[in-house]
Amino acid sequence: MWRTWEALADLVLARECAACAVPGATLCPACRADLQAQRYAVPREVRPIPAPPGLPVVVASARYAGAMRRTIVAFKDEGRSDLGRLLAPLLSGALRLLLSDLAGPVLVLPMPSSAAATRRRGDRPVLTLARRAGRDRGGARAGPLSESAPGSVPMTGHIVAALTTGRRVADQSHLGAQARAANLSGAYAVTRRHTEVVRRHPVVLVDDVVTTGATLAEASRAVREVGGVVLGAAVIAATERRHAWRTADEGALWPG
Repeated sequence: MWRTWEALADLVLARECAACAVPGATLCPACRADLQAQRYAVPREVRPIPAPPGLPVVVASARYAGAMRRTIVAFKDEGRSDLGRLLAPLLSGALRLLLSDLAGPVLVLPMPSSAAATRRRGDRPVLTLARRAGRDRGGARAGPLSESAPGSVPMTGHIVAALTTGRRVADQSHLGAQARAANLSGAYAVTRRHTEVVRRHPVVLVDDVVTTGATLAEASRAVREVGGVVLGAAVIAATERRHAWRTADEGALWPG
């Protein structure tokens, strides 16, 4: 039934493929197949080589390549909000792996967009994805901090927009690891109104992509600066050529 409604929506809204621009569907069959091919069989722990100081454990659900890369870019920067239904389950899967063994409340902090990016895009895409992932069965929930009900899926994440950009940063899409780290130094902060709750509850960070790890390392610094503890980070995809990886049941990292 869902696929029938999805096909009807594609027809009525005259969409084009987000990855290759062929008209007629959110993703054409070839790009949808490639999107699936970029997914890991199960979410994996990934680690940049070299990893920046302070980077927490990072879990990704896919490679940032091919149709996956183009779909994420279209969702973030081209107004393709319809792609959220394809990307949110990937973020939810990474969150489930991070939170599955935790019993108490955990704050899920999406990476913030700059004020300029928010004005340009009209929303905060990582926050939007986190909220959509939270509606998946077992996903992190948006709302007030509270314990999970007994017998429920063991997910205790609560989405809080507690991070903000402390200063403007340069575009870093073409920067290397060291340049990204320097560009992001001091870029994030915990908002004053959330300082106490971040100090009292462990944190999981959420972002769309991990490349060098500089963004997540800087966000972790901001949380630690107010006395918080970062347990890990969940992302949709990782630039695999820069990373080592392991599956949930492996004890060592292997080159990707």
